[in-house]
Amino acid sequence: MLNRNFRHEADLVRGEGDGRSRAVGESFDLAFPIPRESPVTQFQDRLRRAAASAWAKLERRAYAWGVRPGGALRLPDFLGIGGQKTGTTWLHANLSCHPDLFLTAQKELHYFDWYYHTRLRDYARHFADAGDLVAGEITPSYQLLPPRRIRMIKSLCPALRMILLVRNPMDRAWSQARMGLAKNRGRRIDEIPDDEFVAFFRSRASHRRGLYTESIDRWSSIFGADRLLVLFHDDIRNNPESLLTRIFVHLGVSSDVDWSRFPTRDVIFQGIEAPLPERFRPVLSELYGAEIEALGRRYPAAVAAWQAREHGTFAPAG
Repeated sequence: MLNRNFRHEADLVRGEGDGRSRAVGESFDLAFPIPRESPVTQFQDRLRRAAASAWAKLERRAYAWGVRPGGALRLPDFLGIGGQKTGTTWLHANLSCHPDLFLTAQKELHYFDWYYHTRLRDYARHFADAGDLVAGEITPSYQLLPPRRIRMIKSLCPALRMILLVRNPMDRAWSQARMGLAKNRGRRIDEIPDDEFVAFFRSRASHRRGLYTESIDRWSSIFGADRLLVLFHDDIRNNPESLLTRIFVHLGVSSDVDWSRFPTRDVIFQGIEAPLPERFRPVLSELYGAEIEALGRRYPAAVAAWQAREHGTFAPAG
């Protein structure tokens, strides 16, 4: 059976290290050979994994139904559900500075996608030291979770609140492509053929991460619109204190903070700087034109700002 570390390294090579959900049917080609195990070892590993997954599923259902022989588990009060390349690493760094918030030391726990086959109590251990603080974690690929998985999350954490960062889908796709095709593979942008970029843009792994309205509707339909706070990547640059204050209010913690303790102006997880080439705008407009129009009907001011300014190179993306 494929080692989990090998899988994650493969994701990094493909540009998916900031959150790739394999729980929703994605497949991908490996960029390097993986050692093969014997058929017997693979079969035994599958059996062990199936048994562990079945036990984890039973544990989650029992906990959701109120059967808690070991007592209540400490689960998150909020989740940062995305999106990828929208500033979630910056967000994790800043929320970690609030005295009333507890952020897991590791960003992107991936329990509800990559590690859903593991026990709930193992996930809960990440929050064991939270005490009375408002606890949460940020995994951008949670944006893509299917309704059934979101309903299970609600049954486990009925009071949960969510945060979603949104970025111009065209800029987001270009940022992911720079990471996946250039930075993670040690290449310069000018070494990459245009058709490779276009194929990346059209890939399901990239395209659906820019379809924010689908994600917003999916999560809101299950938790309610008031539980999901939608914010915009541009405000990380333009007004980070205001963005964070909205999050503090959403999470019910004090907004009277010492801003000197927060790295609001830091660029975290620096990527390869390069503006979106004009030659790629037609294909990205084809992919995201309808989505940008839909976002514009919901968030007219934010989308008008996208359309009014030329694409820049500042990207405190996470």
